[in-house]
Amino acid sequence: MVYISADGLLANFAVESLKQLKRAGGNGVVVVAEVNTDGIIPAKRYLFDKLGDISPLADSETEPPEVPPKVGTPDPEDLRRFIDAAVGKDPQAERHALFLWGHGPELLSDEDPKSVAEDESKKKNSDKPTTYLTLSKLREALSETQLAKQEKKKIDILGLDACSMSMAELASELGDYVQFMVASQDDVPDMSFPYEAILPRLRDLANPEAASKMIPEVYRKAYRDYIANPRTGVRAITMSAIDLDKNKMDRLMKLLTTLAGLLLELSKREEARGEILTARQKSQGFVFGLFVDLVDLCQRLRESKIYSAELKDTCAKIQEVINDRKEAIIANEVHVETGDGAPPDGEVAGGGLSIYFPYRIPDDTEKLQELRAKGSKDHPTKERTQRIHELERDFAELKKVWVETGWTKFIQEGWSSILANEAKRQHFALDEVYSAQQCAQNLGSLGPDQEQRREYEAKQRATARPIPREETAA
Repeated sequence: MVYISADGLLANFAVESLKQLKRAGGNGVVVVAEVNTDGIIPAKRYLFDKLGDISPLADSETEPPEVPPKVGTPDPEDLRRFIDAAVGKDPQAERHALFLWGHGPELLSDEDPKSVAEDESKKKNSDKPTTYLTLSKLREALSETQLAKQEKKKIDILGLDACSMSMAELASELGDYVQFMVASQDDVPDMSFPYEAILPRLRDLANPEAASKMIPEVYRKAYRDYIANPRTGVRAITMSAIDLDKNKMDRLMKLLTTLAGLLLELSKREEARGEILTARQKSQGFVFGLFVDLVDLCQRLRESKIYSAELKDTCAKIQEVINDRKEAIIANEVHVETGDGAPPDGEVAGGGLSIYFPYRIPDDTEKLQELRAKGSKDHPTKERTQRIHELERDFAELKKVWVETGWTKFIQEGWSSILANEAKRQHFALDEVYSAQQCAQNLGSLGPDQEQRREYEAKQRATARPIPREETAA
């Protein structure tokens, strides 16, 4: 099952993906694909079940969805209807894989909406309309499918053919409906997944775990030579396979809960704030610094001068869990282009899983010049504040990472407090690294220079709980 949301920027690449799917289908692999564009061209569904079909795509039989999809904002009902219809094309199928094709991390967003309806919406609302499928809406769509309503029946593989979707926020939410998730921490090329190489191997791998591990390997081999090279400007490609088993994810979430609590308490201590900021500055970021690699973040925290044995022990355990291929991250393929095969200046390409932890290095301009990939914007810094506002609003609807672990509390109270203080001390602008507007909102509209700001911090320090410190060597 391939659900394609292709705005004007991606429409031609969607056609190429469809051609690959058509050639690779058949002989036990039934491909059902739906293409939604900008509303001017009606949505179409394709069925590819003939082996080696090399006839022109234009000659393929198509049918419209039962209900025309909404334009501008992806509707979870549209996705749910597609999944049910696709499963119905082959009721005897034992395995099901769903690929979501489009922009990310604002999933399936329309960067070039043309509908009159959206234009009217913009006039009526001061806030920018949501033009993507939020993670909570994706969870809603998957929960309402006929598959989900069958006891113990899940989608075997969810492939995110979109940028930067290998995040803890998403992986922690879908375990009730999906067995394995395949996604990238970094950009996905416009050319998308190499479906023509993936589908034949899916046919040979009846075990969904083995199939999930295969996809990152095939992806890396397909793109390492002509996508990640000096000529294109793309320095790294990454792809991870994640086992969403409840026990495995719960072990990771428990550790993240401890980490979030420790960082929140440490954010109230003057001597620790700068160290947390430095650790984040040194960590590998994605999406212009909105997300951070968890393994690298934990390493930087372990190397910091923060005197907390509990913090460093927790970070070590998170690294162990993510790096253990018997735990949640069952595969992580990375290719970095540096000329000699080594990450530049100590930079890592990704440990397999990211989390929202916004910080952009102001002079990191070379990354802004990378060629367009799925999810990239023409003016990323200009739109950064809006993206931050939307992401934090949408993540607040998630239960696991943002509510149960306390990560939202750390970001909104601890991290915002650190940035507000360090911006004044180190003389940098909040909008360069995060968002002054969002920081003020998170801290109850208190600016870093106001008297209330100091009162707020004093209360935080007064309520800080003792954190076990490392023993000083004799």
